Amino acid sequence: MQIKRPVCSIILLLLFVIACMNCHFSGSSYVQKRNEFPETQSKEKYVTRVGDVKSKEYKLTFGKERLIVLLETETLKQSGGKRNRQQVMCYMQEVSHEPYIGQRIMVQGRPEVYSPATNPGEFDSYKYYQILKISYKLSNVKILSESKTFSAVKENLYRVKRKLSFLIDNSFGAKEAGILKAMLLGDKSTLDTEIKELYQLSGMIHILAISGVHISI
Repeated sequence: MQIKRPVCSIILLLLFVIACMNCHFSGSSYVQKRNEFPETQSKEKYVTRVGDVKSKEYKLTFGKERLIVLLETETLKQSGGKRNRQQVMCYMQEVSHEPYIGQRIMVQGRPEVYSPATNPGEFDSYKYYQILKISYKLSNVKILSESKTFSAVKENLYRVKRKLSFLIDNSFGAKEAGILKAMLLGDKSTLDTEIKELYQLSGMIHILAISGVHISI
């Protein structure tokens, strides 16, 4: 029998796979339960922050993959008692296990402010991360404590993406894998610089962006 709507069938299959993977996380909730950790003040050049893991990714730096975690923190304003939300980019040390997406963790690291451009035409890191609503970064980050609950759905979607990235890396060469991951997964961290420039010069850089056609494929 011919399947008239293959896209719907693929989506239903993916939802079934994610539902099966959720069985591995019995006892965890879909929404992070906000456990209150005490805010610890800085020790020398290091500070301690508490927040929820919003996203995470591995980036290739100096030939080695490094885990980067986007942490959403809350700080209490002095006037009115309102809480101010901040997003902090955490560059992790070597960890025995990854924090889960949606999990509340306490981390310690060295704070650094993104540098503004000093020369005309230079890339402005400060403005770039301000647009992304990221306040600052922490380097040499280690996890001090963590909650038991997390977002199982978001964590499983992240694992599916990591698995697909691993399969692409093992099936294609470095340049081809970088292009495919940029097109299908939205991961441009391994995209070759020369190839990216060629797409830009030819006016085809939009091909590397996620679209409905890519999802359907």
